[in-house]
Amino acid sequence: MFVSFKPKARLKPLLPSSLVLKPLLLASTITLVNGCGSNIDETSVQSRINTEGVIALIGPYEVTETNLLNEMNKRGVSRETLNIDSFLNSLIDRHAAVIKLKELGLDKDPEFIAKYQKLALNTLKTRFQREANSYLIVSAQEIEDYYYTNQDQFEQPEKSRVSIIEIRNQYGSNINRAKAKLNDVWEAVQKTPKYSIDKEFSRLAAQHSDHRASRYRGGDIGYLINENSPLWPKEFVDRIFELNADSLAKIETDSDRYFIVKIDEYSPRAIRPLQAVENKIKRIIGTRKQQELQALVSSQIREGIDIQVMTQQIQNLAINDDIQDSSSIPAPNLN
Repeated sequence: MFVSFKPKARLKPLLPSSLVLKPLLLASTITLVNGCGSNIDETSVQSRINTEGVIALIGPYEVTETNLLNEMNKRGVSRETLNIDSFLNSLIDRHAAVIKLKELGLDKDPEFIAKYQKLALNTLKTRFQREANSYLIVSAQEIEDYYYTNQDQFEQPEKSRVSIIEIRNQYGSNINRAKAKLNDVWEAVQKTPKYSIDKEFSRLAAQHSDHRASRYRGGDIGYLINENSPLWPKEFVDRIFELNADSLAKIETDSDRYFIVKIDEYSPRAIRPLQAVENKIKRIIGTRKQQELQALVSSQIREGIDIQVMTQQIQNLAINDDIQDSSSIPAPNLN
């Protein structure tokens, strides 16, 4: 038998809840407990009702003034506007739901157990992480120590930005013709005044270069990194890094590829300054600390609990899962 619970009065503002709630709920509480078919005798019920702060009994569970006020505070409702029906019935429903869940055996449902376990895990993680929150703060000293200990991570390689006019000995058919063309273009580049070299180099690249990707971009092939430009002939790359910015040069290689180059920018090998990599280091240390904290939280959750893992059974399971007998796979029905 289910008995609805509806107090006949509301909490009056400015009056202590202990003076208002108990007389209000006494009769309804007895009805609720008896109506649920509880085997608790009336003397026991009366004893629990008379306990300081208890305002409702639901089977073996109790709702106290503190429970009610906490619920009110969590939802941001002031005491002056507290709706007793809403908040008290909400607490009663929660306890009643637990009782009914067990009565129906749903507490043994695998899906419910999985959700409960996940909730328990997340609750513990949140609590332990909150307690160790200060550990996640990355200090300026930690950033500096990491920077000077791991400077190889912040190395800026030697690189040059290069524009080219490439002349190829197509199919190796006429090397003399290719070199003659190279020398003609090189002569035109050398005769160009410095103030107009960029414009003239761009025109010559568009007219003569066999490097299709760059010929209509002024010959610009982007940055070459010393000792890490495998797409280009080695002798070409080696010569590039013998040149300074704004240099011009003619380069012949052993692969039937000939170049006229213009060095637009040059950056020597260097370690990036701390200020430029500070945020990156902070993220690296923060990620590491987060991983360490997760491991620590896991160990705290397992602390004092006897845990045994059957390694051999797990290995056998993995082996059985990996081995698939092709003879057990049914052949497709072609009819």
